[in-house]
Amino acid sequence: MLQTLEAVITQSGWVKFNEPFTLEHSVKAYVTILPNTTDELPESSSGQSLLQVLDSAAFSQSPFGESDSMEKQIQANRNAWND
Repeated sequence: MLQTLEAVITQSGWVKFNEPFTLEHSVKAYVTILPNTTDELPESSSGQSLLQVLDSAAFSQSPFGESDSMEKQIQANRNAWND
């Protein structure tokens, strides 16, 4: 099973993962270097960032989606793959 982990690679090549994780054995991994959108590195983990978004006024004041229209959109996206 593929697993994606968020990390920062320092200039000296060290990989610092943003959240703790454990492995049962050594594994092969591919690293994709993403474009830097800001010179500032995130100080909080993605979980902490998500909680900040959920607590924000913009999120709490956004309208709820309608389940029927959301389900139709999901089905349209699934059918777009033509499998």
